[in-house]
Amino acid sequence: MSILKNIKKIKTFVNPKVKIVAVISNHSIREINQVLFLDINNVAQTNVFEAKKQKSLVKYPASWHMIGALKKRELKEVVEIFDLIQSVDSFEIANAIDLICRAKKKKIAILIKVNISGQKNISGVRKEHLLALLKKVSTLKNIFVIGLLCQTPPVVVDFEPYFKDMKNLFNSIKKENLQGLKMKYLSMGASQNYVSAINNNSNMILLDKVLFDDKKNSTVNPHENRE
Repeated sequence: MSILKNIKKIKTFVNPKVKIVAVISNHSIREINQVLFLDINNVAQTNVFEAKKQKSLVKYPASWHMIGALKKRELKEVVEIFDLIQSVDSFEIANAIDLICRAKKKKIAILIKVNISGQKNISGVRKEHLLALLKKVSTLKNIFVIGLLCQTPPVVVDFEPYFKDMKNLFNSIKKENLQGLKMKYLSMGASQNYVSAINNNSNMILLDKVLFDDKKNSTVNPHENRE
C-alpha cells in the first residue's frame, strides 16, 4: 500500500501535465509492476542490462527512459531497449546513436543533458556550449531532440538557483526556433527537490525514493554523476 499512498501524495503537488518518471534502478519486478498498474507509465534506468532484464519481466506497457551514462559499446542495446534517451551530452554520442538508428531503420527521441553548474567532473554539456551542440545535433536525421535534462551537482543545499538558471536556459533555447528541434520537455527534479523543480517549469520529474517505499535504501539520484 505504501506505493499507492506515495503516488497519491505526489499527485497532490504535481500538475497532470507534468510527466512522472519512476526511476526503477535496483527495484524489484513486483515494485515496478505496482507502479505501472497505478498509472505511472514512464520508467527510467541507469543500467542498460538491468533494464533489458526488467523489461522482459514486467506485465504492463511503459515508455522506457535511459538516464545513465552512455557508453559507445552499449549504444546498440540502448537503441533497442529504450524509447527516450535522456543523457546525450556530446555530438560524438549523438552521431553514434544516429548511425545505429540508420542501420536499424528507426528513429529515436533524445534529451540533451546539461551540466547547469558548470562544475568539473560532472557529466553534461556546459550551458555556454549547448546552442552549438544543438545546432550540430539538429543535422542528424535519425534522432530528434525533444528537450533538456538538468544535471545538478550531487550534493547541494539549495537547488533553486540551478533550477532557475536551467529554466531560463530552456526558454532561451526555445526562442531560437532551431529547425529539427522541439523543446517539449524540461526534465528536472528528483525525489528530494521535485516541488522546487516544478515551480521552475519542469514538466518531467525523475522519482525514486518518494515513489517507492521510503524504508528502503536503494535510492538512485538521477542527477548524480555516474561516469
